[in-house]
Amino acid sequence: MKIKESEKGVYVAQFDRERKLTSPKSSYQIIQDISKEISLGTYGGVNTDVLYREIKNAGFEIDREEICASDDDDIGLRMPNFWPINFGQHSLSTAMYYAKEQMRYTSGFDTFPKWNRSARDNLGWISLLEVYDINEIVRDLNERKINHFSTPKTLMECARYLEGWELARLEDYIDLSQEIEKWSKEQEFYDSSEWYLGREESKDLIKRKGRRTNVRLCVNEYWKQILSKKSFSPNDRELDILSLEYENERSPKIVLVGEDFFPLDGRFTDLQSEQEIVFQYNFKDLTHVVPIKQEDTKNKPLLNTGLIRKKYPQTKVVLLSYGNKSGKLFKLIKEDGIKEGASKEVVHALSAIVTLSNKPGLIGGLEQCLQ
Repeated sequence: MKIKESEKGVYVAQFDRERKLTSPKSSYQIIQDISKEISLGTYGGVNTDVLYREIKNAGFEIDREEICASDDDDIGLRMPNFWPINFGQHSLSTAMYYAKEQMRYTSGFDTFPKWNRSARDNLGWISLLEVYDINEIVRDLNERKINHFSTPKTLMECARYLEGWELARLEDYIDLSQEIEKWSKEQEFYDSSEWYLGREESKDLIKRKGRRTNVRLCVNEYWKQILSKKSFSPNDRELDILSLEYENERSPKIVLVGEDFFPLDGRFTDLQSEQEIVFQYNFKDLTHVVPIKQEDTKNKPLLNTGLIRKKYPQTKVVLLSYGNKSGKLFKLIKEDGIKEGASKEVVHALSAIVTLSNKPGLIGGLEQCLQ
């Protein structure tokens, strides 16, 4: 990795595109250990999410990027009324996963070519990753008496499991889901007839009755009555900050900026690349070829950097790249769609973080992840 400060507070990190992971398993263990050691906290999303207000204030008509917003409403945790921060061993991979999920979700709709088109055309549709020290955040929240709680798993995924959605990824949510179910059965508002109906029947019930399922009511009450009254646990994975104002008050230490790789109309057409990427648009597998690097005459990452610096004047901003002549784009997403795991870009991103966090002694460990 070569990293240099191009202007005050703005850095360019360039990586060798030819390097590959030595071992996904051993590499991820190193990533987890380092993430825990530096108290890593993250939030990841596309620019039309992270910089929503700034892009709007710049004169673009845009809608906020959200995934299944009505689902989040049903359990009482819809942004920006609350703000989630990933933390701990899996926080970097998770943030990059959610950036891809925002792309996958929105681009699956037939209306996507018109979605925030002017903003995407001028600024790109770029993955941004905010970096925090989770211990500093928790101390600040406690001092300012801002309500928050931590959870070992994403609660909406637990709701989907308890509604009977058949998705392989939900197997990771069984333990917490069963805790919620056990607690719910003791509550007077519990209604077993609305549990484990399956995805389509649960959605049909919501549409037919004009309200959320009993599962979603119970998940909402569980975090209010149980999780919100517990102390923050460093062994959890998500910090949920219950404050509408926090969207504007947050101040990351570092923001990583990926490159613009997503076609304006939402479908990859360039056949010159050596790799493929799968975006499961609205539960339909469609495989598209990753585009080779094209000339970016507008320098969209740098345009986004200007908005980031305006929003966070004290934050270090890092533009990630494989270099202009590499023929490869640094996407800053979890391409394999796996929430917790290693990838070359996860290693590279963490290398930039530890370097700008003045932790040079940790670089050696990350070097072991690549060959």
